[in-house]
Amino acid sequence: MKFITVNNLGSEDNNKIIEHFFKFGYFNEQLPQCFDSNDLYINFEKIKSFNDKKNPSEPATLTVAKNENARREIKVPNPIHQTKLFNILIDNIVDIKEKIDLGNRTLSNPFIEKDFYEEIMLDIPFKNRRSTFRFNLYKKMNSSMGYRYIYKLDLANFYDSIYTHAIEWAIVGKEVAKNKDGNKANKLGEQLDKGVRNTNSRETSGIPTGPFSSRILSELILISIDEELLQLKTESGIDFEFLHYNDDYEFYFKTELDYLKIISLIKSVFTKYRLKINESKCEFLEYPYHNNIDMKEEYEFYLKKYKDSNDNYQKTDIIVRLFFKADEFYKQGYKGAYKYLYKVIKGYDLSVVWGAVEPFFLGHILIKPDLTKYISEIIFEEEHLNKVSRKFCGELEKNLDTALKFKLDNEANWLLWMIFNLNIKLKSKQILSILDEADNEIFLTFFLSYVEHIGKIRQKRIIEKLNKLKETLIHESIYGPKWILIYQWVKSEWPYYNELKSKVEKNNSFKCLLKNDVSFIKL
Repeated sequence: MKFITVNNLGSEDNNKIIEHFFKFGYFNEQLPQCFDSNDLYINFEKIKSFNDKKNPSEPATLTVAKNENARREIKVPNPIHQTKLFNILIDNIVDIKEKIDLGNRTLSNPFIEKDFYEEIMLDIPFKNRRSTFRFNLYKKMNSSMGYRYIYKLDLANFYDSIYTHAIEWAIVGKEVAKNKDGNKANKLGEQLDKGVRNTNSRETSGIPTGPFSSRILSELILISIDEELLQLKTESGIDFEFLHYNDDYEFYFKTELDYLKIISLIKSVFTKYRLKINESKCEFLEYPYHNNIDMKEEYEFYLKKYKDSNDNYQKTDIIVRLFFKADEFYKQGYKGAYKYLYKVIKGYDLSVVWGAVEPFFLGHILIKPDLTKYISEIIFEEEHLNKVSRKFCGELEKNLDTALKFKLDNEANWLLWMIFNLNIKLKSKQILSILDEADNEIFLTFFLSYVEHIGKIRQKRIIEKLNKLKETLIHESIYGPKWILIYQWVKSEWPYYNELKSKVEKNNSFKCLLKNDVSFIKL
């Protein structure tokens, strides 16, 4: 592989890549927009020279809904080591992209290129881009043409089960990586392995789910797995095809006998990389196995009628039927039915039917909290803000209490985001109750910022609660999972911040961040 660093690119491209990583690739998109790494992006040059080889760090974590019955952890790595990992990726971005681009069995390439000139860009959802759903569906249909059977393979807890040394295997091969005696021409895999472990307590099992760096590292491993699967196809003489989108694989077979002959060998490739297969979610199906409902056409049918109608009663009936149609798609298994609904109705004036859509909004937030991001964009439109009912606001407050009680971390974040943007001021009694209930460092960082914003951070009873919370943080390390709460507490000068300040200032990276007024949350 020919090695070219990012510095060989034009300065404009170089700056764009750095911006994409630090500004858009640090906080996961499932967090509310108040979590912001723009200051880190502006100041990354000042802190990247500081090196902490002695102490690994542990990321801040919170749980998000994976589906109706399961949750997964999202992590926000400590900037001390995440900055180093980003820089390794940035310095070798051309070579990493070159390797991933060789994989023609992936539908989840983390890089995109603009058509009008060559430019490395990261596929980060910081702005609205066209959906690749149809393109991917057509590629699946083309790859599976002539194959009667499909085997859908599901990897269990993918990011959490990645063996970090497999990153090095993916770059130079397992045998070369294990041979530590010789001088390897390529040190990149070793650097990436060490870099990601330093963000995660030097653990070799699992990489943080959340930052965009993990998407690139995981894809490197999957491309390497694809290469071994292609080799297996050649050596076995069995005719099969396959594609993957992130960790979801589809294998296509001519006959059931071909599947039975090769499936154990296919699974052994994943086992070699220490990945676990979730057998309960794997499926073996006969053609037809791909399907697609044109939700756009269905939704636009109702929206055209809605737009053309001048009768408010009729408009209400139309919009209710549109939402029921989305419910119907969702029950049929179309997971993106609601998300696409909110994308297509954004920009429509719903003020005359607001009473009819509010119950849908709250219901969808309850069953799919990740929709709150899209629902909030509609609610916060100027023509809608003054339509939000007191009952809706009251339900948000009740649901915040419920989310905290059941440790639904990110649901609590999004509900608080709605409360903040709707200018709802929680009463002191509610704030005290939340401080008793909440224990997630990411939510608490947001919540204390909110309490400061509404002018209640220095009320006597609240200060007493903060003193108790501060006492627990005294025993925490700036390298530990509470780093974001400790740092933001000192940065914002909340009560008793002087007792935590030494933790921040003992570390040169955090001292530099503090000096340059870097904040990780903006209200």
